[in-house]
Amino acid sequence: MRQASRQWYAGLSSFLISHGNTQCASDYYLFIKHGSKSITALLIYVDDIVLSGNDLIEIQNITQLLD
Repeated sequence: MRQASRQWYAGLSSFLISHGNTQCASDYYLFIKHGSKSITALLIYVDDIVLSGNDLIEIQNITQLLD
């Protein structure tokens, strides 16, 4: 059971990176995606995800991909 959360995180992080997000070096649970005029931040905490940014279309896109 201990490995289940690690496997879930490994799958999620590789998924996010493959869709253009960059894993923050100072906090491995923070993923950031920069656009020309936009930024999207995704923070993972235990089994919750906090998603924020200034581009509503990108936020909706990430939400649909995660669904």
